[in-house]
Amino acid sequence: MRSASRASFSSTRSSTRTRSAIWYQNEVRNLDASIAGQRFHGVKAKKFEVYPLPNHQIELTMTVYVHPDSGRQVSILAEHVMDDVMLQLEPQPDLGLEDTREGKAA
Repeated sequence: MRSASRASFSSTRSSTRTRSAIWYQNEVRNLDASIAGQRFHGVKAKKFEVYPLPNHQIELTMTVYVHPDSGRQVSILAEHVMDDVMLQLEPQPDLGLEDTREGKAA
């Protein structure tokens, strides 16, 4: 099942946080990402931080690793380093490569 997560990221920290962060140090690999109108494959996300905000909202930050395919993609990302941009993450489809004998991935 494919699902999409949407988040905006910024280089600035919110001043409306009500409590300290909840850390999630796991790593999610093999994602597709759309950042600033550019599509990336094989993206890795990790170092998740969740901050509670007022009105039952959260602020989610994470580190996202991308590998630009061209100098054009690098220049587009460089233009948005200090901007808020839409980030869309999508997991790759499950290919069913699990070894059912021991429950391990093939």
